[in-house]
Amino acid sequence: MKGKVMAVFAQKKQFICLVSLFFILCSISLWMWKPPKDSVQITADGGNNEKMAEESGVTVYVTGAVKHPGVYDLMPGARVSDALKAAGDVLPYADLEEMNLAAPAADGIRIMVPICPETGQYSSGNSGKIPINTATESELNSVPGVGISTAKKIIEYREAHGFFHAKEDLMNIPGIGEGKFRKMEDRITL
Repeated sequence: MKGKVMAVFAQKKQFICLVSLFFILCSISLWMWKPPKDSVQITADGGNNEKMAEESGVTVYVTGAVKHPGVYDLMPGARVSDALKAAGDVLPYADLEEMNLAAPAADGIRIMVPICPETGQYSSGNSGKIPINTATESELNSVPGVGISTAKKIIEYREAHGFFHAKEDLMNIPGIGEGKFRKMEDRITL
């Protein structure tokens, strides 16, 4: 009888050891397993991130001295120059000397097109006119008929409504009538 009990105990001991070993191996393999690099992830809303990334390619934020700043989806392998074309090209006072237009446009980057650093003059083609879409408060203050409070109003309006499409849009700002606009008209540009 004692021999039978010992035999049953030995069988159960082997079974418990095998089951434990199985769970240990499964745990180790799950811990070490990593999804393949080309796996598809499904988002909470059921979208397919990989498919969307392939369709949109590269997404960049273009800002500064461009006609239409904003976020743009470009083809994979796009260059900085492609991003500038997508933003409607650069403005006449853009300073492209310090930019590498042939650089690859990486996903998620901000492409800032600087303004020419020359004080008071943005480019020879602009003849010293102040660009109302990108000018700072002090630059606007240098325009005849524009004081500190008017410069602030112009910037606040621009931030609230976006870039001006015509110089005459300045007359939509309270405090800028036709008389004040005529004083500044020859010294401003978009």
